[in-house]
Amino acid sequence: MGQRTVANGLIASLVNFAEARGAARIELLETAGMGALDLSDPDGRTPLALYIRALSEARTLLNDPGFALRWASSTGMADISILGLIMEASRTMGEAFVQLQRYERLAMAVDRQGANVPRYILEHRGGRLFMVENTPAAQVVPELTEIGFARLTCGPRRFLDQAHVLGVEFTFPRPGHGALYDTVFQCPVQFAGTRNALELHPATAEWPVNNKPGNLFGVLADRADRLLDKLVNDANVTQRLERWLIERMHTGELRADLAARELGFSRQTLFRRLRDENTTYSETLINARRRAAELYLQGRRSSIADIAYLVGFSDAAAFSRAFKRWTGQSPQAYREHT
Repeated sequence: MGQRTVANGLIASLVNFAEARGAARIELLETAGMGALDLSDPDGRTPLALYIRALSEARTLLNDPGFALRWASSTGMADISILGLIMEASRTMGEAFVQLQRYERLAMAVDRQGANVPRYILEHRGGRLFMVENTPAAQVVPELTEIGFARLTCGPRRFLDQAHVLGVEFTFPRPGHGALYDTVFQCPVQFAGTRNALELHPATAEWPVNNKPGNLFGVLADRADRLLDKLVNDANVTQRLERWLIERMHTGELRADLAARELGFSRQTLFRRLRDENTTYSETLINARRRAAELYLQGRRSSIADIAYLVGFSDAAAFSRAFKRWTGQSPQAYREHT
């Protein structure tokens, strides 16, 4: 499991918004376990668990079950994270989505299904376009989902001439403050669905965004790349190894000595660092294969035989036996139920 963190800018914005609505700042920070944290650097990192706790404490202190949704819809990502700045410096909405995929970890770094797995994927279905949250059901936190969707919906309204979000789907049941969702999203909202998704206008990707100086994008991208490198390098060894394995799995060149060399360790040091993180090279390889297989199956673009090859199996039968051992389901059954 990799590090699960958020940018300090999100925490600071959350606390400022709660304080403006009547919460006592010091009480909120202390009850959320953040009283000793320095939040002055917006690009610094805070554990995700503390962020979720701060959301809960703010909701309790203000007696406002809709606090997270109000905050997200009132505060643009560009005001709190370099991710938002670089998205708004993009030329088009399609380019902004590419930057979201690339830099989303700078706002929130969460290991979902393996290394380099994006939080959102685009899905075309019958002439309709959906942005689907690509997070395993067991890891879904409803407030994080609604915060992400609210920002993706409300932020672009400042510069778009028409609505880009046509519908919203949530897996959780309609809450008591359900009317607030109608106010925020201004389109049909479905609860207790099978996935978390936004339906986008089919032409959204072509709509212009950039109203900033042309050189700003390059400056922001350079800064974001440095921050992303630091975030990746600070990840634990297991996460770095899993990323390396997934990127090279189709080549079959997965020797431990090669991995150690490219990660900057000796073979012995790699094994020791993995042992310190309560795992082994073999266990990490199995987990990487399982996560890669799940991702390919969810993508629905590759055959079972192709997926077997991509994750390093000589034939589909061997892959199917291994996948059933990992998950309790055959690859086909897993695909049909995700």
